Amino acid sequence: MSDKTAVVDKSIFDHCPFGDAEYVSRIAIETPLHHVSFRELAADMKCLQETLQQAGVAVVAISLPFGTVQIAALCSAIVSRIVFVPIDETQTIERNEWMLQDAYAQGLICLKDSELLDNIQKTKDNITIANLDVGGGACFVTWKLVPSLPPLLKDPDAMYVLYTSGSSGHPKGVVGSYRATSNRIKWMWHAFPFKAVDKVLRSTKLTFVDSLWEILGALWHGQTLVIVGPPTFTPPLIGDLDKVVAVIEAHGVTRMTVVPSLLQMLLQTRVPASIQFVLVSGEIFHVQLLRRAMRWAPQATFINLYGSTEVSGDVTFDAFSLSAVTSDQLSQMDKNGVPIGVPVEGASIKLVQVEDMSPRQELWVSGAPLALGYLNRQGDNIAKFTELEGKRWFKTGDECFWRENKLYCRGRTDSQVKISGVSIHLDAVERIFHTWLSKHFASSSHQWRVGAIGVSTTKQWLQLDTLVVYVGIHTTSVVLGADETKQMLQFLFSSHAIVPTRVIVIDIHAFPMTSSGKRDRKALESMISGQSVSSVSLVADPVHHLIHEFLNVNHIEGDFEKNTLVDLGGNSLALTMILYAIRDRFKISLTLSDMYEKTIAQLRDLLPSKKRSIGSSTMENTLQKKSRITGDIQYELQVEWTVSMQKCIDATPLAVQRATETWIVIGSHDHFVICVDAAPPSRTLWRTELPDRIESSCAHHDNNIYVGCYDGYIYCLHLMTGEIRWSFLTQDQVKCSPLVVPEKGVVVCGSHDHSVYVLDLDSGCCIFRIPFEGSVFATPAVRLSLDFLFCASTAGELQAHEWSSLAQNNNNSKWRIKLDAPVFSNLVVSEDLLLVGCADGFLYGISFEGRIAWKASTSKPIFSSPCIVQSLKNPIVIFGSHDGHLRCADLKTGLVLASIDLGSAIFASPAIVKSSASGFLCAACTVQGVLYLWDTKDSTWQARLDLKADIFSSPVVHGNCLYIGTRSNQLHRIKIKSNKQVAL
Repeated sequence: MSDKTAVVDKSIFDHCPFGDAEYVSRIAIETPLHHVSFRELAADMKCLQETLQQAGVAVVAISLPFGTVQIAALCSAIVSRIVFVPIDETQTIERNEWMLQDAYAQGLICLKDSELLDNIQKTKDNITIANLDVGGGACFVTWKLVPSLPPLLKDPDAMYVLYTSGSSGHPKGVVGSYRATSNRIKWMWHAFPFKAVDKVLRSTKLTFVDSLWEILGALWHGQTLVIVGPPTFTPPLIGDLDKVVAVIEAHGVTRMTVVPSLLQMLLQTRVPASIQFVLVSGEIFHVQLLRRAMRWAPQATFINLYGSTEVSGDVTFDAFSLSAVTSDQLSQMDKNGVPIGVPVEGASIKLVQVEDMSPRQELWVSGAPLALGYLNRQGDNIAKFTELEGKRWFKTGDECFWRENKLYCRGRTDSQVKISGVSIHLDAVERIFHTWLSKHFASSSHQWRVGAIGVSTTKQWLQLDTLVVYVGIHTTSVVLGADETKQMLQFLFSSHAIVPTRVIVIDIHAFPMTSSGKRDRKALESMISGQSVSSVSLVADPVHHLIHEFLNVNHIEGDFEKNTLVDLGGNSLALTMILYAIRDRFKISLTLSDMYEKTIAQLRDLLPSKKRSIGSSTMENTLQKKSRITGDIQYELQVEWTVSMQKCIDATPLAVQRATETWIVIGSHDHFVICVDAAPPSRTLWRTELPDRIESSCAHHDNNIYVGCYDGYIYCLHLMTGEIRWSFLTQDQVKCSPLVVPEKGVVVCGSHDHSVYVLDLDSGCCIFRIPFEGSVFATPAVRLSLDFLFCASTAGELQAHEWSSLAQNNNNSKWRIKLDAPVFSNLVVSEDLLLVGCADGFLYGISFEGRIAWKASTSKPIFSSPCIVQSLKNPIVIFGSHDGHLRCADLKTGLVLASIDLGSAIFASPAIVKSSASGFLCAACTVQGVLYLWDTKDSTWQARLDLKADIFSSPVVHGNCLYIGTRSNQLHRIKIKSNKQVAL
């Protein structure tokens, strides 16, 4: 993804000035114990350069604590034009070893007592360790060289690989350039010029891009860097604030870089009179904090820098000081937040509409600041970097807007979460809570921290979403009780849609922070997932039991009974399950609207006084209570091979028949799509990583594979290699499985953004988009002889569209039906009917004119897609239900002809193993992981295999084998063996 055609501007790194006459006698580095001149620094660098050049490495990792040796190692790699990879030894050994491998590191500069070094000696071959004559106990380690580097690291402008936090999976390696780093530093020199006496505090970890400005921006200009204390991997501002302030004052530090979270802590100390510039970056700079900071250091200018590693740290800026900011500007900031200002020199920016008919706009960046790209992340490069009008642009993922020639940032679009279908900006929520806390504690000196997270929890196979806001405060001296929590929520909802929200107050010392001083959302997520059930048990009460069973609620808080199920995090799927549980357990008739509108107390009032025992069910688990009632088992199911993935598999396998081979293609929650040769013992042909998890099943046409992803993209992959051919961005998660319509030259796929997209098979260009009231989970269906496209949504909408009308950009449906519950089941078309499984518990047979011809009833929702058997004299349909029954119905009338109780809910769709004019054999799985073969002529199953894992994936039949994925991360091939002379 590097911009090979770009002309690299003259870089400050084309020459190292440390040996120049005007530099050599100056002080390069000051510590409380000693000074290092530029002459001495250059000597240390020369020693390191010779060692690196003799080793012949192209990529070197640096794992050193704050100190002179770290700075010398960094500068040596730069002068030698060797790509450097900073390593943080406060992180896990596993993470750091993974980074060494991912970055193709060929050597490591570290301390002799490094834990990472100790582990490398145990795991790598041909280790060579050389002591470095630069003090500090440093050494240089090399191992067997990587035979070939990827093109991105061979780029002559490649400078470093910096890794992101990995909050969405594995860390992403960003390859930065000399051009971009030079541009950033030269802009700062021009915009905020150094004076001869200026000194810069060394405070940022080398693994963060801001450290490059700190070190290189100062030294290449001949300024002095000030290091707080003895070598340590902990940033000084986190380690000892009082000591930092003392060093700043003693050495006359004039510039420092800090994240807002640490700035808030710094404000509790005395102000160092020497500070002239405070560079603030890495998090949202809240206006209340800016006000306090300007009063704390009235002589200083606070520079709000906006950017990320992908754009070399900073692409826009604004500056504020107490003497320059007006009351009108502060009033504007109270409404919109602190502006991120205007572009730095060399950067181009533009706002791009996030979705059609929406005012939301995403910030895109082009020009000198752009990194070369993500290392080993083809999917991320396609998703985040794009070519447009001859320019290469980076999509920041931030929603921004202009006000009076200043740019403002509303928050991350990729940290935007959906809570009960409502888009919530976590950054904006935190800003609102900061504002409330600032007003509440206006007359005190109390500190606080705020972290918002969106929590998704799987309960009863439902994904539930809740907004959780952690507030860290000194709980020993400050009380934030139920009344204050209610006030905070009222303040939040005055500007935000009301969504299920929990506020959790913890002591500020227990509030998790990252090593760079930012609030640690990943740790907050771990805290919420680890919370135990309250001493007030929910399961003692029947209504509370249902809430505990189906929703992410473990304890009673405040006016619990006044909440609706939606208030507690219930989505359409969860409410559907609760509705049918109430119908089943209490034998009363409620509607889905009751589930949405009634409070917990109102629901309880509707229940009969004589309640059935908690957890009882009308569904008899007959298979577990009695033995088989027929004779010999006719078939045997045997696992032939298993392929393990890193996370669960919910998608259904795709079998692709080659000339002499069968390939199985499937994606999983570990972000990978894999292609496996089905012939035992199985071998993986290719693996392609996408940016997020995959629940969508793959579709195939010619040499292309089509699949949806949680990152909102629909991807086209090359069947032979897995290479991404094109991708199309929707505005929300894609769980729907694509439908290929080769006769029309299109692929059709739904998105959770309430749309169905029809895309060109070869280019991925959007031909038309069909809007819906709800999200689209179900795969659409087509009836080509009538030129019809059928689609359904979680709002219960069922629409029929004519292709000819769609081709004329006419989204008006031919007909439309509104069902009583969401549709999650894929749509299926027979010769005469459209079949729709609905969460209201009915399978509908709908005529092509839009009339309900029949409906087959079950006692619980249907998520399983129906399967048609046309070969019989009277065609039939097989379908499963969450009531645990597999049913066989007449296709023309919907009359149920036979059924079998499999003892557990059925989410997956059945598959036909064999069929003939005389009968058929089908395969079906239960959620609890049991695979069955059933012939409807028999009253019970013909074969059974317990895979000992939850299953959402539907079985796929190919030859005499079944392929199925499980939630225990495994893809199985299962051989069907006949115990009698029965042809399969």
